[in-house]
Amino acid sequence: MKRFFCLTLIALFAMTASAVDATTQATMPESTGVVAKLPLVKISKREFRQKVWNPKESRRFRYKGTQPIVIDFNAEWCKPCKMIHPILEELHAEYEGKVTFYSIDIDAEASSVPNYPEDFAFDRIPAMVVIKVGQNKKPAVYRIGGLNKDQLRQIIDSELK
Repeated sequence: MKRFFCLTLIALFAMTASAVDATTQATMPESTGVVAKLPLVKISKREFRQKVWNPKESRRFRYKGTQPIVIDFNAEWCKPCKMIHPILEELHAEYEGKVTFYSIDIDAEASSVPNYPEDFAFDRIPAMVVIKVGQNKKPAVYRIGGLNKDQLRQIIDSELK
């Protein structure tokens, strides 16, 4: 009796597993490739002053770079920042060669210039700015916590037009 019960359970399990496998195969997209990611470039305040803008030289914003950039303002302790980070890495891979994505920990070197929250007028993170080549005014700051990849892409594309 035990043997019959065990064999019945095994047969039932096998039929269920094959039915689930068939259903999964029918609903899965054909290409389940891994999404490309490109790490964000961590930038210090010294590098920021050299590559982006030095408020010590001029309070008026003037982008120094030769390629559009996206800056992600974040902090180690920020859970929403950690959640959005992989999405930004995917977008960095999509825009590779066209846009550079920087990551700035606002707590690092907090007492030196620039004071990111004050200079870019934001009070919550994660926050993002998109800067075009030749931009001579401070960029708009976007609060990006909870946004999906398509929403972020829309912001980037609309700012780069």
